[in-house]
Amino acid sequence: YGEVKKALANEYNEEEKLNLAKVVLKNKWFYSAQIRELAQTFYNEERKLRFLKMAYDFCWDKGNYFTLADLFYNSGYKKDFITYLGTQ
Repeated sequence: YGEVKKALANEYNEEEKLNLAKVVLKNKWFYSAQIRELAQTFYNEERKLRFLKMAYDFCWDKGNYFTLADLFYNSGYKKDFITYLGTQ
């Protein structure tokens, strides 16, 4: 997990960071608290939302995933996130 976090934190281009996350997520499982830390490496809320939607399938404790909604400052992205969780 530490290496994944470091790799994402060191990637400054957020689109490339998303591409890297796609590769990393396919081979590992994470707890929602770990996904929270990885999501915090994204500054752009739209990309953070895309990351969280992508990471959902690789989360051990999906029952806690709703707690990640507080990562969003923009209420529109928060609403989109909650709506997404409602469809899962």
